Amino acid sequence: MSHTPSELLVMAGGWLTVGPLIFDHHAAIAPYAGWSDVLSGLVLVALGYTRAVHPAGTTRLSLVTAVIGVWVMLSPFVRGYADSAGATWNDLLTGAVVIALSTAGWVTSSAQRASEAWIREIEKARARRGQRGYR
Repeated sequence: MSHTPSELLVMAGGWLTVGPLIFDHHAAIAPYAGWSDVLSGLVLVALGYTRAVHPAGTTRLSLVTAVIGVWVMLSPFVRGYADSAGATWNDLLTGAVVIALSTAGWVTSSAQRASEAWIREIEKARARRGQRGYR
């Protein structure tokens, strides 16, 4: 279960990467406004894949992906293509999904770490009890 948010984050990053091919970014004030989505999407794919394959010790990457989600939501207004309704709504919705998946990934990783710590404590207690001759 803890891998699922990361795997979905890879899919959201892939969608964000191809978004400029589908939605019009030409209304942008800044040149190459669509590249913001492409680069953000590629980074999300890389970080989501890293979290899915090697979840141990990568919980903090959820914070990075959440910040990217915030950037994706702000980019239509910062990069000047808020007049393009399709691109703006795509970025707003995809950014919200990225933030939600980042939060879910953080929560599941934290819960998994807590349960693993609890299991280690139980195993230590059993080992101590076994050394004293209890059964």
